[in-house]
Amino acid sequence: MASVLWGVDGEAWDPANSLLRDFTDVGYMKGDVAIPDWTEGVNVTNYGAVGDGLTDCTQAFIDAISNCPPYSAVFIPNGKYKITGNISVSKDNIVLQGESRDESILYFPVYSPTIQFDGGTNRGIENLSLVFRDSKKPDGHWNFYGGDPLVFQNGEKHSWVRNLYIRNANHGIIMRGESPATSYISVMDVVLDQCAERANYLDSTSGHMGI
Repeated sequence: MASVLWGVDGEAWDPANSLLRDFTDVGYMKGDVAIPDWTEGVNVTNYGAVGDGLTDCTQAFIDAISNCPPYSAVFIPNGKYKITGNISVSKDNIVLQGESRDESILYFPVYSPTIQFDGGTNRGIENLSLVFRDSKKPDGHWNFYGGDPLVFQNGEKHSWVRNLYIRNANHGIIMRGESPATSYISVMDVVLDQCAERANYLDSTSGHMGI
């Protein structure tokens, strides 16, 4: 594979004049350290989460994160977990980890909830589906439901997003921290999707941005 901007092995890249930015030191730990594979520290079902798509699991997720030991995972078994409020990943050295991407589903039936990475370092989310419902919003704004499920904006560093499926989002992943700067975040293997009706000719606003 080759490109006009990069060539085959980077020989075409001109750091002074290229549109292609220098990505030598981007991502988790500047690419010098592999993203960790942490094992289960807590299981959300032990804090009241039920993967039936009906039970509100917001508080169970908040409690599981609060009790997760460092360098381990908040494990989310296969199931559909209803989330109606914001969830803050406010501890370093933990990861939200689904059992499998397509079967571990966080379901957002309303517009506003987000998973907020609230500063810090060494935090991750992986192997999950983040899904808003396939139906219109009552006020008609951005005709179909879809909020901002994943937000980095408070100076997070050396963290990661990998193996996610995101459906019906308005902004799929937000990374905009400037003061302090959000930096060195790896985003890998993300699928962005929407319901078929959202793309019809009456809906010119099927979402702002993927990332």
